Amino acid sequence: MALIDPLAAALDALLAHLAGIVTSDDHTVRTRRGWPEHNVKLALGSDGPILIAVAGQPDDTPTNPRPLGLDGEDTLYRVALRTFPVQLRLLTGFRIQLDELVPAVDRALSNKLPSSPDLWISSTDYHSRPLTFARTRFERGDDKDSAKVGEWEATWSLRCTTDLVLPATHPTLTELVGRFCDARTGAEEDSTVFSAS
Repeated sequence: MALIDPLAAALDALLAHLAGIVTSDDHTVRTRRGWPEHNVKLALGSDGPILIAVAGQPDDTPTNPRPLGLDGEDTLYRVALRTFPVQLRLLTGFRIQLDELVPAVDRALSNKLPSSPDLWISSTDYHSRPLTFARTRFERGDDKDSAKVGEWEATWSLRCTTDLVLPATHPTLTELVGRFCDARTGAEEDSTVFSAS
């Protein structure tokens, strides 16, 4: 079984959720996990807006291992509650796009109103574990420097909560052999009690 990075899976689930909801009138909103390499130009004017998600350092709170189910021959166990910061940055080439998309992202980050202002989704790539994204801060870069470089931005600071899941392989019982003693004769004999074949 291949091990899965829970942070990457959480960011992928967040971006997939946002890509299905956040749209612009004149461009498709692109999504990206992590920052591009230093030599990659984002081309915000021609290629349209982009949402970039980056995860910070996780903090794990250990829990008693709880079995969640099987994955092939492995048993999956929830072993910790994992929380980590997420920076979600929206970059656009024009202020009007930023004005249009900020409210759309705000709405998409609150899918449980009125019971909760947070976003609750599942991580389909990480054992279908639940994810909660809570907002902790919002900043909008809407100043003269934005106009000079043609890059308008908004940043949401989020706190993601999920489970840390680990697989464990347990030996499988294939045969059980018992030693029996004949009470009358005292003779001992091995006998197969259980066989998986």
